[in-house]
Amino acid sequence: MSMIFSGIFNIKWERGPTVRKKTKICLGCLREISLYDSVCPFCGFDPIKVKNPRYLRAGTRLLDRYLVGRELGEGGFGITYVGYDTRQKRPVAVKEYFPAHIASRDTTSGRSQDVICFDGKDGKFFQSGLERFKKEGKTLEKASSCDSVIQVYDYLEENKTAYIVMEYVPGITVQQRVERQGIFTSEEMLLVVEPLMNDLQKLHEKGMLHRDISPDNIILRPDGVAKLVDFGSARRTVLDAQGNNKSMTVVVRQQYTPKEQYSRNGKQGPWTDIYSLAATMYFMLTGKAPVSALEREAEAANQKMRTGMQQIKASLADVLEEAMALNPDDRYADMQSFCEALKKEIPIAEGAKPIERTVYFDREKEGRKILPQWKKKRLYLGCGILALILVMVIAGKTMLSGTQKEKAAMAEKTPLATKAVTPSPTQALVTMPDVVGKETSDAIAAVRTMDANIAIIIERGYSEKKKETVYRQSIKPGLQYTAGDKKEVILHISLGIKRVRVPNVTGKTLTEAKAVLSARGLKYTVKKQFSNSRKNSIIKQSRKKNVKVKEGTVIHLTVSRGEKKVSLASIQTRKPEPVATKRPKKIQIVTD
Repeated sequence: MSMIFSGIFNIKWERGPTVRKKTKICLGCLREISLYDSVCPFCGFDPIKVKNPRYLRAGTRLLDRYLVGRELGEGGFGITYVGYDTRQKRPVAVKEYFPAHIASRDTTSGRSQDVICFDGKDGKFFQSGLERFKKEGKTLEKASSCDSVIQVYDYLEENKTAYIVMEYVPGITVQQRVERQGIFTSEEMLLVVEPLMNDLQKLHEKGMLHRDISPDNIILRPDGVAKLVDFGSARRTVLDAQGNNKSMTVVVRQQYTPKEQYSRNGKQGPWTDIYSLAATMYFMLTGKAPVSALEREAEAANQKMRTGMQQIKASLADVLEEAMALNPDDRYADMQSFCEALKKEIPIAEGAKPIERTVYFDREKEGRKILPQWKKKRLYLGCGILALILVMVIAGKTMLSGTQKEKAAMAEKTPLATKAVTPSPTQALVTMPDVVGKETSDAIAAVRTMDANIAIIIERGYSEKKKETVYRQSIKPGLQYTAGDKKEVILHISLGIKRVRVPNVTGKTLTEAKAVLSARGLKYTVKKQFSNSRKNSIIKQSRKKNVKVKEGTVIHLTVSRGEKKVSLASIQTRKPEPVATKRPKKIQIVTD
């Protein structure tokens, strides 16, 4: 606990005319807050609450320099955290190598935060992945000269794993922008992707490919500038004499992956990134993910793709269709020629700027601050004193006035102050409908019917409710308010019950089994019995491996207590078993 309060925040002292103000950096939103705030008044981040046992504890120091805060996201091979560089005094993003399918972290046993590997091949898979993670850091470092690519600051190894410290980019992804605010116009789309295309051209000239461009990997800053992230699939292209790739790991994101990327030795080059970026543009303009390259080989799927492009200008659709051609030879030769073709079809006014607003920017501008309890008490006390002074002034005036007429007028005015203010005819009164349990489209329609101007934000999460139905809404059902008072309503859409696969822990030690089950979100009970197996090893589990069960399911573990020992005293006091004796046969002597 002392580590959390002493190391979680960078403490600053601000001198004033008469007082010294103590502040610290919140590791949830990286704002300066009071040293005495246990919970951030801006974002509500509480460093003591642990959301997931796999994550590093908030306040963990790496190299006695980088403070680790809340998690920003998690993929199959890594976890990204928000952080703070105490030397350079700047926010950073810290990416940790953590392959969840073959590793875990036992945070329940003291201070250790080491990553535990259980790939069953003496750590061979874990180590090969670690080497690829190092290469990702080097690739990002070489690409750091491009403004549209995340900058890398440091690489380090600690907790039996590795970390990449990089530039922190606040904002939302293109995927989130489309889900929350709708599709891009063609002008907005070009203003976002043109700087990316120029930088990708530079990377291609150096022989580097990204190979994983998608709406999830493009972040829009609050000023609308785009940043390309996640170079985990980036590789230098190595060709053989025939122009084919000698060896490249197959990395696939179905809707945004060209056909040649499905093959381990497929011919890849700038045209590979051109296909993925064009597919991303298709999503930005239509709001729908394109049909995957493998499905498009069928005529019906290819027709479905063309139908989706009908809402795009015909000449622009032709450019995107050429960039997404199934045959790599039919696509644009390089990113520059692709960009020039787009510019011909999308005229941009002089001085036009990228998107000026995102949902993230609106929230920052509004400055939604959650007041801590001690500030609320001071505010209530101040308002009470002010109201008391106002009542005393009014009472004094009433007593000083000598006429009954003035007293009656004052008596009439007093109750009016307590009456509820009714909205004017121009300000309609809106009642928030109850949409919990409704499907997403029906819920949105119901809210729009009552308030056409309110912004609807969709957030998805696991729940007991049916999939694609609302399980929670931010504005209480039945609440009445004047039109325009509420800026947005958040609808939480259910992804259904979260199910996980049961891992095989038979043969592992009890400590390893607990860590593996906890990492999967499963509970467990322990029963011990004597056996010939190694002591404290798992000899049986109640659920079969790879079976999908509900998160939180209890797995009953049978643990070996080792061989049962027999004491010498019990052997000595044991009565000997009676031995069966044979009767001698009768012998008959015969004489002549």
